[in-house]
Amino acid sequence: MAAQDVKLPKPRDFDKLVSCLKPQTFVPGQHIITEGEVGDKLYIIERGVCEVLKKLNGREVTIGQLSKGAFFGEIAVLYDMPRTATVKTQTGVIALALSRADILQQLSAEDLERMKLIARTQVFGSVPLLADLDAEKKAKVAHALKSQKWHKGALLAGQNHITSRMYIIEQGNIVMTPPKRNRSGAAVEELRLGPGQYFGMRGLLFEAPMGFTVTADSDVVMTLSISYEELVNTAGPELAQRQEMAARLHRSIRAHLVRQIPAIKRLADENFEAVFKQAEEVKFSKWNVIFPQNSMLRYVYVLESGKLAEYSGLLDQLVESDGQVVFKKWNVIADKDASSEYVYQLKSGEVAVYDGELGERRPFDSKVSPAEAARLDVNCPEHVTPGEYFGAECLSSKSAIAPYTLVALTDVTLIRFPPSSIWAVQEEQRQFLSRIQLFSEDVLTKEEQFMLVGKLKPWNFPAGRYIIQEGEIGDMLFIIERGVCDACKLLNDHEVVLTQLKKGAFFGELATMFDMPRTASVRAATHVTALSLTREDIFGLIGEEKIAKMQILAKAQVFGSIPILTGLTASAKNTIARRLQRRTFRQGDVIIDPEDVADRLYIVESGSVTVQCGEEEGQLLLAGMSFGMDRLLYEEPYDIKVTAHSGEVKTLSCTVPDILASAGTGEQEALERQMKKAFHTWLLKSVCLPGESDDRLATALRHCDEVEFEAGATVFEEKDELNSVYILIRGVFETKAVKIRHEAEVRGNLVSASPVVFGMEWTEQTVPVSAPYTLHAETHGALLKAGDQLELDFVAMFLVQVPMFVVRPV
Repeated sequence: MAAQDVKLPKPRDFDKLVSCLKPQTFVPGQHIITEGEVGDKLYIIERGVCEVLKKLNGREVTIGQLSKGAFFGEIAVLYDMPRTATVKTQTGVIALALSRADILQQLSAEDLERMKLIARTQVFGSVPLLADLDAEKKAKVAHALKSQKWHKGALLAGQNHITSRMYIIEQGNIVMTPPKRNRSGAAVEELRLGPGQYFGMRGLLFEAPMGFTVTADSDVVMTLSISYEELVNTAGPELAQRQEMAARLHRSIRAHLVRQIPAIKRLADENFEAVFKQAEEVKFSKWNVIFPQNSMLRYVYVLESGKLAEYSGLLDQLVESDGQVVFKKWNVIADKDASSEYVYQLKSGEVAVYDGELGERRPFDSKVSPAEAARLDVNCPEHVTPGEYFGAECLSSKSAIAPYTLVALTDVTLIRFPPSSIWAVQEEQRQFLSRIQLFSEDVLTKEEQFMLVGKLKPWNFPAGRYIIQEGEIGDMLFIIERGVCDACKLLNDHEVVLTQLKKGAFFGELATMFDMPRTASVRAATHVTALSLTREDIFGLIGEEKIAKMQILAKAQVFGSIPILTGLTASAKNTIARRLQRRTFRQGDVIIDPEDVADRLYIVESGSVTVQCGEEEGQLLLAGMSFGMDRLLYEEPYDIKVTAHSGEVKTLSCTVPDILASAGTGEQEALERQMKKAFHTWLLKSVCLPGESDDRLATALRHCDEVEFEAGATVFEEKDELNSVYILIRGVFETKAVKIRHEAEVRGNLVSASPVVFGMEWTEQTVPVSAPYTLHAETHGALLKAGDQLELDFVAMFLVQVPMFVVRPV
């Protein structure tokens, strides 16, 4: 059958296979298949929902969701290939399983071959050289692949063999043994490849040496292979078709080679395309200098074909002698204790290999013939493998100097591109980082910022994917490079979009300093490209002094998010952060008691605590959460009990005098009024107006008054007409008809005793309402009175809200 006539085959006798399907039941959270494991079953979901997880940039992330009718693991029924992703149940799942044994037993050899043909297109779909081909072209390539069988120890390719075929492992394992030392003189480990992996791709288009010795490591190894000519022939008989295929293959392999440079591998696809557009193919003749030692590096070069050398000697002498070097008697050519930078071929004379100490000049017993000398095991400074790159130092430094002379030992073809395109991307990314307070130029130098840019990793998220989720613990921040995200938060069990984030926006930065729960979710609204930076990246590059400064800024951000402190200036927040008192508690230690007078505002720096109010069951708080704010300004009892839950708990705390000291002497009274106003706004928002904007809350607060009552004073009598809502600020207020219960509530990163409100009955009716009980002050106290002057639209807002804790007659 001609390659151009191949059509995707379909196996027959499906009824036989259907009879072999076996239902399996999985509980929520169970792995059906796990990435990296070898399996022999495919699965079809009959009921339930699964998520697909994959390790990307060293982390397991969700890349998709599967429901009824979806299938996965089909390659495993034909090949012993590691699973490429994990499938984990989100609900209870019933899946139908089909094993390899069932397929081998039920299908004919012809059907199996057709199935393998389809499977091969998926197997080599990850090979960069072939990844861009459409399904029809992949099917033709699959048909052209040659199958070979090897036994253990068989030599598939030698280190210096010219690459004539690309191999894909279908069964078994092979070992790739490199030269004993790499270009830097360091030892190199063997590579072991298994089913689905490939070798020989880099050299296929350029007839380059293999660079490894490849041997079969299993009793039986089955490979699929193809030559460059066979690959081009799959395009069809027409010259134009073959030329188009050749051009496509060359572009794919060049893009792959360029992308292997670490600084470029981290680029998002759009940025890589911008860099790759500037790449050009250049040729140099034998002995041409690509760049001389100590010159300014102006390009990055990637080897396609030919042989290059890094040379530090006198180039003229090397060229004049055509690479031949003369040694006098007793000269040491290669020292056993030093890594040789050259490979030598003996042309005339005699040399000896000597393992002792060099001392007295006397004849050696073990002389070496020219043929034996040619096989001496010394390191080679020559570069012949496509994809080796040179001059990459200029990607990180605009004043980079060449550390050696790069010279062509044969005619060579290189890919060349200027670093300016990378610099533009890196500068944009540095500016993104500099907008984050922790990494601003007040903290880090530009050089340190560029060091962090080098650690940024690209991510792609489809629309609808959650990048971070509220409540989870993370250690990574994200910067949006392309696309739009929604920042979301759960309010009254409903997800509300708080704002949209676009290019250059960042989120999650506090996670790089502390193990804090995320305060909101961020979901991709469109396809999004984002850059990430982890805590490990930062701590591994930045010195301790700068890290300490960054942690102070992070603490200031955490405390600055506490409602009574949000209005403080950045300078004031940083001042408070530097004065925070750190304490350490052991498991079971009581941090505050309900009867303790509130004199400190706390935040959990590390570990976890239990918060309990009254007889209720305790709630667990993690790092980054705070408590004590709701009673701090009026020196009221905390009303909650906080106990160390984990083995060790570290807290940070501050007092009201600490906060006031962040302002000038003449500004402290104004700051105290500002904090009380912020507290009243928080009460109003917590009790009546959750989800409202700051402007609307400010308007509502202007129609509220703080009313003080002496002990024994009556707020309202039973059957009085209600025309206001009263929110407890401080003191004790009682009513004989109602028993007031206190509960601990968590709102975002803040925990407090639940706000107490009286008179909410007024908001639930459109006609005058009589008070169902008498309210009086047991102690001197204050209430926030809202209602008399409220405009009608705010009354409407009250009507539709569910209060957090309402006092009602029982």
